[in-house]
Amino acid sequence: YIHMPYKIRKIRNKGLYKVYNTETNKIYSKGTTKENAIKQKKLLYLLEQNKLTGGKMPVKDIKKIIEASYDKKEYDINNYDIDEDLSDDRVKVYKNKDNGEIIISHRGSQNARDWLDNAKFLLTSDVKNSSTYKYHKKKQQEAINKYGRDQKITTIGHSRAGLYTDQLLREGLTDEGIAVNRPLHVRDVIKKKPRNLYDVRSKNDPVSLLYGLKRDKTNDLVIPSTTTNILNEHSYNILERI
Repeated sequence: YIHMPYKIRKIRNKGLYKVYNTETNKIYSKGTTKENAIKQKKLLYLLEQNKLTGGKMPVKDIKKIIEASYDKKEYDINNYDIDEDLSDDRVKVYKNKDNGEIIISHRGSQNARDWLDNAKFLLTSDVKNSSTYKYHKKKQQEAINKYGRDQKITTIGHSRAGLYTDQLLREGLTDEGIAVNRPLHVRDVIKKKPRNLYDVRSKNDPVSLLYGLKRDKTNDLVIPSTTTNILNEHSYNILERI
């Protein structure tokens, strides 16, 4: 049993609601719609139960690891040691200092090669035959060859890299996947998602908007939007709202 003291209260004389902790009086939302307040309360419950990442990684570490995937430099992040031999400007490989678990972070779109494959995805919904996916799959396999499958492997990807994460799970090349604002093609609306794929997205993210039509919402977390700026809502910085 987990005690979760999160409550919703309507703000007097306003059509807005606040979300707060009855024990600490910490306010998580000072004024939002009832719909968003309910969603935020649900997020707090899920976070309390450690269901966001399958129960192991702090959200702040996930954000830093995604951020590092876009960085050409290689460096350790908190409790995760970078594998400099396997990492490059597209893929970063880390090892947890405490339990030896492997974290593989794939970079989203950043150059012309990525955007060309994005255009092909819009036309065909195909990812696994793209040149970018083939490269990321190769790097994933190199990590498996080095560390084996005795240690748990978690794969993380933002935006286009969320597509890689999904496909790598389907091919049995990772134990768990965390995808932030993963694109969804109209042909994928009825497709069943892998059991260990955790989708995190902003409600107003245009790239993952079709999730509203998807039947299989297992392990989906929808973060309430706070802006009308679609670039902000597509960014991995939405994780700061949790």
